[in-house]
Amino acid sequence: MARYHNASYASIPNSIVPDPPFRLEKALFFNFLIACDRDKLNRLIDERLNKVSGFNLQFEAISPWISVIFALYPAAYPIRGKEQAGYVPYREVVFMTMVREKKPFWGRSGSVHTYQPAIILDENVAATTGREIFGWPKVQGELFFPEIDGEQQRNFLCTATTFTGKGGPDSLAVKQPFIEIETPPQFGFPDLGQHLHSDPEGLIEKYVAQSIESERNISLDLRGMVAKIHRMPVVTFRQFPDPQSPKNALSQSVIRTYQKNITITNGGILPGDYHIKQLINTRTFPLKSMLGLSPRMLAAYWFEWSFEIHRGEVLWNASGSRLPWFGSFFDELFP
Repeated sequence: MARYHNASYASIPNSIVPDPPFRLEKALFFNFLIACDRDKLNRLIDERLNKVSGFNLQFEAISPWISVIFALYPAAYPIRGKEQAGYVPYREVVFMTMVREKKPFWGRSGSVHTYQPAIILDENVAATTGREIFGWPKVQGELFFPEIDGEQQRNFLCTATTFTGKGGPDSLAVKQPFIEIETPPQFGFPDLGQHLHSDPEGLIEKYVAQSIESERNISLDLRGMVAKIHRMPVVTFRQFPDPQSPKNALSQSVIRTYQKNITITNGGILPGDYHIKQLINTRTFPLKSMLGLSPRMLAAYWFEWSFEIHRGEVLWNASGSRLPWFGSFFDELFP
């Protein structure tokens, strides 16, 4: 791992960023597994993780799918400071896929992580904390869930502010649908008070594996990992712009974080056909062209779980050596 200097973090009275680790209680996830363009996904990973690290790190997409997760968090709070800081409820939509680290020498396979190209949420503290500490690409927006937001709300919907057209002084930023998932007529919000299955995670794993069984060139190991994507470490790229020269960065790093103390309390299959009704594709958020998402929905399921987000690990930092991967290898041998 490249060496870098850490300055002491200044305590600021009006800071809204609490210290990790964090606890999230009884989060409700609606997970929609969607086919995507693997070549586009690899180009994205190359741009967002490999090139920015000077190829000190190398990752590759191993999954031809994106998990689009609509999440409800009743309570998120810092484990060591709940009494002082309190807790926040929030909603978010997460785009998530799997990547594998390529290790020297000869690009041998390393561990599997998740990578999140886009996250939209409706709470300022959670958005700021996620971006500043972990580098998650969190942007504020509004989220609506079927039934719990009224009888007229039949779809999963997320909206966010973005620029339309080519931009410029005459281009007004407006709120637009970010993604909308159409539900079948028989959709019903889960009864969280009724535990339908003794092993909800096992049920979901079996269902997802069967749903993608017909996909070509997919190994059995990969089929088994898809439904466990929420358990995998997350890799992110974090940067802050230089105010004097915005095309430069004051700092850049690639970070890995972990979910721990996971408890799955409920879950099941979402029956029926689900479809992407709308997906944003603007200059600010070119999701459709960037990911090549198919309208084909392979699986839909939900689960309720509690977990902790622990302190991250810096895999690479721009203040360290920008040698290629063999430079990092010898840096580790001779610290």
